[in-house]
Amino acid sequence: MNQLDAELNQHLVNFAQFKFRQLFGSKALVLRGGGFSFNEHTVSAARQAGFACLSNFNAQRHAQMLAVVGNGEANEPFSWGGGLCEIPVDFSPEPLSFDVAKYYGWYDRVRDRKQIKTFNLTLHSWSLLTRSGGDVFHAVAPAHEDRLREICEHLATNTQVLGYSEYLADADLPLVVIKHFYSTPVRTEAARAVVCTVCDAVFVRQETDICPGCGSRARHRQAVDALNKVGNPFDGRRVLACFANSVEKLSILARAWELQNFDIRPVSETDFQMDIQHMDGVPAESFDCFLAMHVLNHVRDDGAALAEIQRILRPGGVALITIPYRSGEATTALSDVLEHYGAENYEKYGVGSYRRYGLDDAVRLFSSFFEVSIVAGIDSVSDESMNIFLLRKR
Repeated sequence: MNQLDAELNQHLVNFAQFKFRQLFGSKALVLRGGGFSFNEHTVSAARQAGFACLSNFNAQRHAQMLAVVGNGEANEPFSWGGGLCEIPVDFSPEPLSFDVAKYYGWYDRVRDRKQIKTFNLTLHSWSLLTRSGGDVFHAVAPAHEDRLREICEHLATNTQVLGYSEYLADADLPLVVIKHFYSTPVRTEAARAVVCTVCDAVFVRQETDICPGCGSRARHRQAVDALNKVGNPFDGRRVLACFANSVEKLSILARAWELQNFDIRPVSETDFQMDIQHMDGVPAESFDCFLAMHVLNHVRDDGAALAEIQRILRPGGVALITIPYRSGEATTALSDVLEHYGAENYEKYGVGSYRRYGLDDAVRLFSSFFEVSIVAGIDSVSDESMNIFLLRKR
């Protein structure tokens, strides 16, 4: 990361934060760049991405790159300012193939030199594996696990063990003075590189519209672009969604006050099963907003689904709908109803590929239930535009 300029550092850090939230459902607290490699742009990017702490610094390793004074010289925690802290790396066994006496010696040196008594142990995914030449790790090593257990037991007995969040909640850290960063960022331009506006991943343009970072499709990035133009109606609202996946939850629904997510099939990422054509269990006028992206084309009776969406929305409530459509053509039934979801989902749940909408037909259908606003959104990856339909209950 010390070789990246401000823009690429920001993209990388934003992507790391997005991916953590997508995988674990919570915000990442600490950024560890790896290899002690970072620069002033990494620090700035982490601050902007909402990290509370870095764990990249080591006074001995960075003596040539960073001129520090005060606590930084003893590898003690310090603040970068703006609410961003640094908990320096004290010990990083990779893997745990050393004599455990090395740990005890390191621990004693750290304890003796620090006024703020912290010992930051950083492990890696390969720390418990054996190495077979170079950086090839191939098998679990019980002896490595025994060493880690001994280290942990020693720390538990001789220190006050805290997680990062616990430590930062009570930490009153001094501000370190960084005299100068000696790194020289180098920007390498990738041919035809594009940026995903959902997760901020940077990658080379490809044949498919699927982002290799977050899995977003063109319709997700188009919806994000459209809402950036007109404002997000879901922010602070009570939302019902028909199969909102993790991309939609993070890019469109992240600031909803409450989100309930359903699908007619028993699939992950949803809260309960329900048919969008028969939402009998949902009281009338009980939600502020509704989301269904590329859903209505897979529903047997799209008119029944729209009537139900209209029923459960409060007056003035908004539904965001996306559909596959073609301008200047009529809505057509698809010949292979099993095309996308297969025979089992069709037979059990009635889910199929029923139609491709004509744009004018779709607008007429929506207008029979709602006031219709159409906002064009552009996909940053494919440069293609698609209409996003915002349907407001009269």
